[in-house]
Amino acid sequence: MQSNIPKYLATISPYSNVFKQPHVSASATITGAVYLFRHGILEVSQHDYSAWIAPFLRKLEGLQRAGKPFVQGRLEFLAHYRSWISAAHVGMVSEAGLQQSSDLGTAFRTRYKQWLVSAAKEKRQNSSLAVWTDAAARCHRSATAFAGGFSGKATEEAKYPPDKLRQVDTRVKVLTAENGDKSCDNLCWHKAFSVDQEAGHDQMIQLMNVTAQPALERLSDAWLEACPLTVQDIYSMQLLHCYDIVSGRESPFQLCFDDSDWVAFEYLRDTKTYFSEGYGSSKSSIYAIPWTNAAMRTLSQTRQSDHDLPLRVAFTHREEVLYLCCLLGICFEKDWRPSLDSVDENRQWRVSLLAPYLGHVGIETYIGNSMRERLRIIINGEVRPAFFGKLRQDEDGGYEIHEVDAWTQQKVQRWEDLEGGSLSFLDG
Repeated sequence: MQSNIPKYLATISPYSNVFKQPHVSASATITGAVYLFRHGILEVSQHDYSAWIAPFLRKLEGLQRAGKPFVQGRLEFLAHYRSWISAAHVGMVSEAGLQQSSDLGTAFRTRYKQWLVSAAKEKRQNSSLAVWTDAAARCHRSATAFAGGFSGKATEEAKYPPDKLRQVDTRVKVLTAENGDKSCDNLCWHKAFSVDQEAGHDQMIQLMNVTAQPALERLSDAWLEACPLTVQDIYSMQLLHCYDIVSGRESPFQLCFDDSDWVAFEYLRDTKTYFSEGYGSSKSSIYAIPWTNAAMRTLSQTRQSDHDLPLRVAFTHREEVLYLCCLLGICFEKDWRPSLDSVDENRQWRVSLLAPYLGHVGIETYIGNSMRERLRIIINGEVRPAFFGKLRQDEDGGYEIHEVDAWTQQKVQRWEDLEGGSLSFLDG
C-alpha cells in the first residue's frame, strides 16, 4: 500500500512505517513509557466531506443531469463520474486503518518485549495493559485493533510464541468529553475547551488562490461549462484523489495533478493546521499540559509488577497529538510563519511527519550510561530533540528527569493560571 501513496498528503497521510523502532539506548533497559496516538486511517473526514467534497459532488451531479457536455480532455471522465464516498463514510476508520492499528500493536509488542520475556522455567502468566480511548468510533475502533495486536492472541500460533513473549490481557477503556465543559480529564481537549476549529480558514482561502492556481490554469481548457472551474473545485478534486489513494483505490484524478501541485497541496493543509492546532495558535500547546504532567507523574511512580506493564497508551484525535508536539517544541522554528504568497518547501512544520494517521508521541524512561534513569521523546518511532533546545540531550537523545520535571512544573503553573484542572485517568 505504501509504495502507491503520494508523499504530500499532509493530515490525510497514513503512517509510513508501522514497524519502525527507535534506536536502543546504551543500557537497553526501559523502565516506563506513556504514548498518545492519533486514530487510524479514515475513509473521509467530516470537515473535508461537508465543506469541500459534498458541494463539489453536488455541482457535478447538477451538470450531469443538465445533459450538456461540460468537460473534455483530461476532465472528460467527470461527465459520468460517481465517487464511492458518501455521508455514510464520514469519520469511519477504513479496513486498512484497522489493519495498520493492529500491526502497530504488534510492533509495540516487539518494542517493549523486555517486559514480556519469560524465563524458560518460569510459569507463564499473562501481563495486562489498559488502552484508553476517546469515545469517538474512529478512536475506539483503532484502540481495539491496537489492543488486539499488542495482546499476542491474534492467531492460534500465538498461544505458543517462538519468541517466548507473554500474552497480554488488554482492556480498552472509553473516556467521554463533553462540549465546553472545560475538563481536561479526557482525550478530546479541543471539544472540552471549545477550541475554534475555524482558525486558519481565512489564511487557507487566501493561500488556495496561490497553491491551486497552476492546476486551475492547466485544467480550465478542459472545462466547457459557462460556470467556471474554481480553485475550490481544484482543491476538492485533490481531496477526492487523496481519499481514493489512501483507501487503496485507483484514482481517475491521477493525471490531473503533478508533483508541484502536491507540494502546494501539502503546504496549504499544513498552513491551516499551523494556525488552528500548531505554533500559530497562542493556546494550542497549553491543552497538552495536563497530559504531560500526568505522564511525568505516572512515569515516576509506575514500575513493572507481576501483571501490569509500565506502559500507558491512549487514542485520540489529530488535534491533541499536535497540541502535544507544540508543547514539547517538536519541529519548532523561531520567528517562522507560513507565507501566504508562495510555497515554503524548506519549513519544519509538516503534519505528515508529526500526526499522520496513527501518528504518536511517546515519553519513555530508561537507564542511562550513568545507571541513572533518564527520559527521551519518541515521535513516530524516532527519538527527537524537544523542549525547544532548552534542556541538554545525551548521546541516547535523552534528558535528565529532574530537569524535565522542573520544565513541566513551569508549564503547569501557566495552565493553572489560565484554565486549571488536572488529568488523572493515567494513574489508574
